[in-house]
Amino acid sequence: MRRWSAHNPIGELNWTPLAVRVHMSANAAQSKLRQGLSAEGFDMITHEVSVNGSGLDSCYLLVGCNPRLTRLALATRQHVGAATPITVLVAGDGAWSTLEAFDPMIMTDLVGNRALLAIYIDARFRIERVLA
Repeated sequence: MRRWSAHNPIGELNWTPLAVRVHMSANAAQSKLRQGLSAEGFDMITHEVSVNGSGLDSCYLLVGCNPRLTRLALATRQHVGAATPITVLVAGDGAWSTLEAFDPMIMTDLVGNRALLAIYIDARFRIERVLA
């Protein structure tokens, strides 16, 4: 896994995406990923965004949102709605694909509201089950 670093108003933010490498094509991986996310209560906002010129055989971004978790987050703090989607990168390289998901736990630092911690833990567990 790669370490990412981004600057934000709170300070330096370091995070590692939730990632797994699977022995399947990008098309098969994204299909299985969509099914898994749906089973965990995520609705797909964008089914796929093709990322041409990535240097990989196939590279897609999937964006989804869990409406139940979003409602809980909005009830806690009204301006966190934009922080509730999940983004997953599916990068195919022949018969293998890498799935990388944004770790929702990082949002507790970005929005600065610890009351949201249980919601982001729930989201992370759901995403980890899909990637397993």
